[in-house]
Amino acid sequence: MRDSISYLIQSILQSIGIRSIDKQFLFSYSLIAAFTSVVVIHFFLSLNNDAAAINVAGAQRMLSQKVAKEALLAGQGLGSKEIVLTTITQFENAHRALLNGNPQLNISAVTESKAVNQLQQVERLWQDYKQAILNYIDQPTNSTYLQEVYQRSPIVLKEMNTAVVMMEDEVNRQSRAEVLLAACASIIVLILVTLGRMFGMTVLMQHVNYLREHLEEVGSGDFSHRLTIDNPNNEVGRMFTAYNNMITHIGEIIGGVVHSTAEVSTNIDNISHRLKETVQGVERQHSEIDQVATAMIEMAA
Repeated sequence: MRDSISYLIQSILQSIGIRSIDKQFLFSYSLIAAFTSVVVIHFFLSLNNDAAAINVAGAQRMLSQKVAKEALLAGQGLGSKEIVLTTITQFENAHRALLNGNPQLNISAVTESKAVNQLQQVERLWQDYKQAILNYIDQPTNSTYLQEVYQRSPIVLKEMNTAVVMMEDEVNRQSRAEVLLAACASIIVLILVTLGRMFGMTVLMQHVNYLREHLEEVGSGDFSHRLTIDNPNNEVGRMFTAYNNMITHIGEIIGGVVHSTAEVSTNIDNISHRLKETVQGVERQHSEIDQVATAMIEMAA
């Protein structure tokens, strides 16, 4: 099973032009690096200053009640209208920052639709609430305006608190999604590393062991086995080709030595045969000379 998957991966990589083992490993590591970079960039871009926005939204609840207290004090002569107007301006600037964003305050605009609608609802309620406060400051003896401030203050507080809760829920949802994404990214990276180890190194080590076995056979004097080359375009294929060429050249050298030895042996046999014939001829001549000498001795007697 592992071998089949390994060769399938090899075939896929080769079909897209990645034939060498070095490039295949480089491709796998580049893929891991690219995937990790994309995840990191996503996390970086998702940092939209939610904490600052929630802090400002939380402060709006306090400001909505602070302005009521300051208006009551101003109506009783214990404060000034300017202090109330300063708080009103602070509330409105912060509210615009929540809706539109404010780079100077490091606040990004709220984008979640329900939270945006809720903030717009608070803005509408605030306009009536602000007018009631201004009317009371101008006519502190008018109990109608005081009653209106009393009625609208908790409503603005409640609606603003609802907006803060919505923003917190959205931040928590995004945080959970980012944690899930990080976990998935880690799992995918681990899978890629495992696949690279299991299937990339498997094929490489199989080829290394295959070559080692044949080198051991060469070491024992067996030059008859050649390596089967699956892919002549990668490093292993070129190494196997070089091995086969070496075996071929060594075979040719050994064949030449054997042929030369056979020729020398044949020549030696021929020389030996001729020497034997020469000895036999000399022996015949000696025999004939002996016969002639014997005959001459007999004739002299």
